[in-house]
Amino acid sequence: MKNQLPALRQYAKARGWKVTHELVDRASGSNQKRPGFEELIGLARKRAIDAILVYRLDRFGRSTRELLNTWSELDDLGVRFVSLSEQMDFGSAAGKVMFAVISAMAEFERDLIRERVKLGMARARSEGKHVGRPRSLPVTEIRARRRRGDSPTLIARDLKISRASVYRANSA
Repeated sequence: MKNQLPALRQYAKARGWKVTHELVDRASGSNQKRPGFEELIGLARKRAIDAILVYRLDRFGRSTRELLNTWSELDDLGVRFVSLSEQMDFGSAAGKVMFAVISAMAEFERDLIRERVKLGMARARSEGKHVGRPRSLPVTEIRARRRRGDSPTLIARDLKISRASVYRANSA
């Protein structure tokens, strides 16, 4: 961050831009709650800013989808988006073409991942494997202990679960 702000200030000064806000999030870019990011989007929606300059795209958002959605909204609001390190100005004609290419590639990548996941799940099901969220209760252990005559209270205490969970697992 100590290296990023001076570089951003220098870039803005060289272009004659008036800097009205400097927003810094100390949280990870993957974190959903980023006060600086939320304030920035609020400023854009109020038309209080004309451009956003970021040091790197990954400092602005962690996922391609988030970047694309945010850039699309900024474009609709007429806010120019510039990434210093990648040397991309999404407000220029070339930047808009780059955005279209990045969008197409991101969508293609999402579709490929979705296809692979579906194929993998179908294969696992055909092999008789459980697909989906793992069961939270050790059902087979609970049933075995009940057959041995252990009480629901004892099983619940040993497994650190409620007695209701023991009854539910035994009847499922």
